[in-house]
Amino acid sequence: MNVIKREYEVEKYDLTSESITKFEIMSNRRQIGEVHVSKIHSVLLKGKNPMGVLIVNDVKGKYRLIDGNHRIEALKRFYGYRKDNKKISVQCILKKYKNLTEDEEKEIYSNEAKRKNESHEDRLNMYKDNMVFWKLTQDITKEFPCKVSIYPNKKSLRFRTILDALCTVKNEMKNGYVPRYLNKEDLINFTMDLSYDDFLLMKKFVRIFQQVFGEIDRDNILLRRQGFLPLFDIFVKNFSTSNDEEIIKRFSLVIGKSDLLMYLNMQGREAQQKIREIMLGYMNHKRTINKLI
Repeated sequence: MNVIKREYEVEKYDLTSESITKFEIMSNRRQIGEVHVSKIHSVLLKGKNPMGVLIVNDVKGKYRLIDGNHRIEALKRFYGYRKDNKKISVQCILKKYKNLTEDEEKEIYSNEAKRKNESHEDRLNMYKDNMVFWKLTQDITKEFPCKVSIYPNKKSLRFRTILDALCTVKNEMKNGYVPRYLNKEDLINFTMDLSYDDFLLMKKFVRIFQQVFGEIDRDNILLRRQGFLPLFDIFVKNFSTSNDEEIIKRFSLVIGKSDLLMYLNMQGREAQQKIREIMLGYMNHKRTINKLI
């Protein structure tokens, strides 16, 4: 049976004090909650970006908001709060329909409301066709060294693990290693910002990972975020331009260490920081020069 899908476009979009005037909050949408708007406004004032994905109906160049009323209202307040705020642009992802009827808008709004409890994987799966980085991992001509999947699969590396590892190294904290886990609202924007160099970096890491720690498999404990993220962080900070032999030699020093295995079975950021510390301890053992950081 043939299915006719309602078409939409997905694009990165810069919200500014001028472009925000294109957005219309529809009179038949749910009432704007003052408390919710205030919370989003507070996040903006802290220099963070809570905009995520805005769903709109493009009608004669005006963007009728299907989902994102509170965020746009908070951004309007942000631009009116201080004069200097008007110089700031805020990135978002637009999911853009065109020339929907009011009934079609209501239907899409209702469908989006039903998806409020979607998982991170559901969100990634919905927008995967617009993610160049995802397509690179699936393109057999690019020879990524293992299968990558959005949903858990016994013989594949989870796409979300890759994204959290890249997010961690791209948002290094001044007070040392702090793992970063992308929330649903940040997932799409972050992934669409990734470059081909990011792909090549991850490709090299995964290739070496398999040589040292074995094939990609659900039973490989180092494929959990607890082990994968700190190991990738060590790789980026110390080995991204090194030859394979040196990396393999250092990585091999952590294989089968009982204290490391104990922490790999624990959850939380503190455990992950301890895992990185233990890994470095073994990799730097008896070295006075060329110590890893």
